[in-house]
Amino acid sequence: MVGIWLVGKPADIITWIAYRDDPHVPSNATLELTVNSKLLLRTCYANNEAGEEKLIAKIEKSASNARMLDSGNLVLYNEHSNVIWESFNFPTDRILGGQNLYAGGELLSSASTTNFSVGSFHLIMQYDGNLVLYPIATLDTLVDAYWDTSTSGSSSTHLYLNYTGELLILNNSFRLH
Repeated sequence: MVGIWLVGKPADIITWIAYRDDPHVPSNATLELTVNSKLLLRTCYANNEAGEEKLIAKIEKSASNARMLDSGNLVLYNEHSNVIWESFNFPTDRILGGQNLYAGGELLSSASTTNFSVGSFHLIMQYDGNLVLYPIATLDTLVDAYWDTSTSGSSSTHLYLNYTGELLILNNSFRLH
């Protein structure tokens, strides 16, 4: 699979996966940053003929290099060393220290510890500033919610996990929760 994981004991921790509902790729697949600024997963047939291509990162600007940071963030940069794409902006089922979950962002549970496809729940940082846990197959109204932070009222609110493990709900000027 194409993903990012933290190597640890007792087990590695998957932190981001491309195509999580169908993450398996052939062992001869390669990850390529193309000259036209696409991050692609390419597979080859047994006779080395080009096979399938899957877009990993949608990039609007020209990318010149990629870096895997110690934070667990895969970052693509342009020729001026400006960030143009980062995996931290596309969380799957968890966030890491230094990562934010902005309005409209969501974490989707995994089906199990070994099946990384989307599970039964999603945690959404709503545009109204409320962080809410919903079952997947609902209309995402508060009647359906399992849990919420009751922090609605500020559109600039976001969830932030700092490097010491504090999980905070912040807006641009103060801590809410």
